[in-house]
Amino acid sequence: MRTTQQAMIAAAQRGLRNFHTWLTSLPWRVTVLALACFALNLASDLGNTFGNAPRFGGPLVAWSTFLAFLLFFALTLVALADAAWLRAHLPQRFASFRWRPFLLYPLLALSLWTAAQSLQVMAHWPATLASPRHYGSDEMYYAHYNAWLLLHGQNPYAGEHLSGALRHFGVENITPLRAGAYTDPLRPPTKAQEHALVAAYLANPRAPHPNIAPATTHSYPALSFLIAVPSVWAGVPTLGYAQVAALLALIACCIALAPAPLRLPIALLCLLDADGLRSVAGSDFAIWTAAGVALVWILGTGRDETRKTRSGRNTRRNGVLSVTNSGEKEEGRAFSLFQNLRALSFLRVLRVSSFSRPYLAALALGAVCAVQQTAWFFAPFYLVWVGRARGWRALLREGAMAAGAFVVINLPWMIASSGEWLRSLALPMTLPLFPTGGGLVGLGLGGALPLFPAAAYTALELLAYALLLVCYARWLPRLPYAGMLLPPAALLLAWRSPSRYFILLPFLAIVALVLSERCRAHAVPDASSIPAQDQVY
Repeated sequence: MRTTQQAMIAAAQRGLRNFHTWLTSLPWRVTVLALACFALNLASDLGNTFGNAPRFGGPLVAWSTFLAFLLFFALTLVALADAAWLRAHLPQRFASFRWRPFLLYPLLALSLWTAAQSLQVMAHWPATLASPRHYGSDEMYYAHYNAWLLLHGQNPYAGEHLSGALRHFGVENITPLRAGAYTDPLRPPTKAQEHALVAAYLANPRAPHPNIAPATTHSYPALSFLIAVPSVWAGVPTLGYAQVAALLALIACCIALAPAPLRLPIALLCLLDADGLRSVAGSDFAIWTAAGVALVWILGTGRDETRKTRSGRNTRRNGVLSVTNSGEKEEGRAFSLFQNLRALSFLRVLRVSSFSRPYLAALALGAVCAVQQTAWFFAPFYLVWVGRARGWRALLREGAMAAGAFVVINLPWMIASSGEWLRSLALPMTLPLFPTGGGLVGLGLGGALPLFPAAAYTALELLAYALLLVCYARWLPRLPYAGMLLPPAALLLAWRSPSRYFILLPFLAIVALVLSERCRAHAVPDASSIPAQDQVY
């Protein structure tokens, strides 16, 4: 009996040692990205805890939310940056990552606790998906109703459809305008006042209502409701079913594309965004932008991640390390992102030739830009990457293909109602909306800073976006996949920066990390491309 107990204890000790060895051998980038996810969770939790935070949270909540967002972007960039460049620019005590072992087990415990919360959120999906009444934003109602209109032969861009949408679903979800009796940006209408506004509007939809814009039912490009047509046609209760399927496909791709030793950590990282998982079921349709941008980069980088040359030497083009080996058994065959995934039938459709993959990426870019305007921010960054990786001719060619795909999707409405269509796309930028969010404007809403005019925030947003684009073009060799994360950073300076603009960014960060690790896993290490052994773990 004692011998058996000793053997069991010895086996347990070996298991614990093996687990500790495995945990400490994970790339430091996984640890940093987990910290980034928790920073974003903090910003989101502050908003959920204080209601319409930071407006009702005060200066401390406003600063905490803003700094948490900044910390998320900073940590994500560190996780994606070239290690040699980090060693040269970060203080030695941080660049060496010797602090990481002291953080691993507390971070693992917090990750498991958050993952358990995420699983509870996913278990609640069926209840959320049971009825459109559970939609969390007016844009979900509008996309659903526009698809219904299209199936009944009506043009969603022409005419007044807001009253019909509100009556169809029996809701009062609107986005009130900052006009009429409600011009103070710090005092938007209360729920009771919104109810009165909606009641007056429904009593006489044709009368002018300064605080309600009926055109907001069609303030997005055409794919925002075209993508909902199959669900509405099939009689699916809500649009959330398709969105949940898109999220699960994105998670499955992240896990399947990751190098084998990282698949379990990547799966855990995907469960750290509990609020993002909750939002997909019905809060908005931002998942289509996140999944579309991820697909664009997966397809676009497949050809240029690694190249084979006849000489069999390592090559680096614009900072992206390529590995070649003339002695491989499959000599002459281009490296494929999906070569180890033949058993996964849902990914076989993406196993296309390296020649056609960039063109598919360009078409996917045009399609995702036809969903909502926030996707437009990503397009220049991807095209900058294309220009640096494949030259200016490829940039012009793939940019034209993306624009063509966008036009083709929207063409019927551009012809049938060109003026309404064009004005609708500009509505998010031209309507006098109330400020909201935890970005720079949140400091004004929370009393930490003065609240400046909306034009000042717009100017800062555009300036920050241009600066980020220039910096990305300049530092692309050190941050090749940061183009998936940098565009939304400019929205932190916008007049409206709600958390839903950022809540799904952890999944894009995971895709960027997976692509980076695949590139390193298939690259021959050299002193300039990876950190020294004592600086990784």
